[in-house]
Amino acid sequence: MTTNPNPSEIEPELIDVRTVAQLLGCSVRTVWRLRDRGAIPQPLILTTGVVRWRFCTLLKWISEAESIAARRNRRGK
Repeated sequence: MTTNPNPSEIEPELIDVRTVAQLLGCSVRTVWRLRDRGAIPQPLILTTGVVRWRFCTLLKWISEAESIAARRNRRGK
């Protein structure tokens, strides 16, 4: 028998700009600036006015950025 997962335990696959801003600890405007500069993974444009980022893509991007920063810090010591 399978049970339905608790909705609060499910990670969303697609997240909006406000959630991205919370994840990164910045403002919504900063997320758009990062996107415009190509400094953040590009979002999916689902329809006019509906823009979402893949949660797993952002987590991977953050992890890679942390790894790069850690390597730079080790070289600097």
